[in-house]
Amino acid sequence: MYKHSIFIALALIAATYSLGTPQCTVSNKCTQVHQWMNDGVMNTQFACELTNMGSKPISHVDIRLNDNQNLYNTWEIATSNNGLSWDFVKWREQKPLEVGLVHKWGYIVKSDKPLNIEVCEKGFVNPTVSPSPSNSHPTNEPTTTPDHPSTTEHNPTTQPQTTTASESVDAAQDKSKHQACEATFVQKITNYFLGKDHLRYTQVEVTVSNIGKKDLSSVIIFTDVHFNSTWGIKEVDPINAPGNYEVIKKSKSLAAGSDQIFSYVFVSDNKVAPMNLISNACQ
Repeated sequence: MYKHSIFIALALIAATYSLGTPQCTVSNKCTQVHQWMNDGVMNTQFACELTNMGSKPISHVDIRLNDNQNLYNTWEIATSNNGLSWDFVKWREQKPLEVGLVHKWGYIVKSDKPLNIEVCEKGFVNPTVSPSPSNSHPTNEPTTTPDHPSTTEHNPTTQPQTTTASESVDAAQDKSKHQACEATFVQKITNYFLGKDHLRYTQVEVTVSNIGKKDLSSVIIFTDVHFNSTWGIKEVDPINAPGNYEVIKKSKSLAAGSDQIFSYVFVSDNKVAPMNLISNACQ
């Protein structure tokens, strides 16, 4: 009887964990297809494929394009929250992605580096500790034909330009100039408590890192949640640009290779806020 009770308890715990944890059965693969210089800035185009690895058709997906401040064009995916997360375009609601088939999409970034991409068919419980989301890495493998007949290959408005040997030095200098302005961030939960109002609050510490080669004069992040308290950031314009926060620098600029920390508290069940680094500027 005692062993039987233990077995039932373990089964209930497993069932609860299964229900509360998103199962990621979508894979993503990106391939670099074009690269060119435009106004002294390196542009790179990536063609991507989302594959339904699950057991049933899907009409929605959770795509995270992390640190996407250099992103300036996408197709066949859409965002409704200023780039915090992305989903299929609307026509997928009428034609769900069948098991084993692929959804073609793509993006152009003002950099020679690909974006760090995470995908899952359900919403991430916690972006920092989501259970094995699929991280995509660019490959040189050919892409397959999409299952949507009207999907066509995207051509960028500015076509790739061939760089001759005499131009290679200037191109490399321009490319290095753009790469010099880069930033990223990491979130870490530092406290979790029950407030006097009987609501659960989470305190989070965010480390912004200057991973470029120039000093950062401005770093702006976006979130769609309400902060109850913040340290080290200020809202840019609550009326015209709600959700945009600038990191308050301790000095005139954030030096290359250095970090800046800010914190926030909000109503949350031990989860971090969805956040996106949307803009940075160098001196």
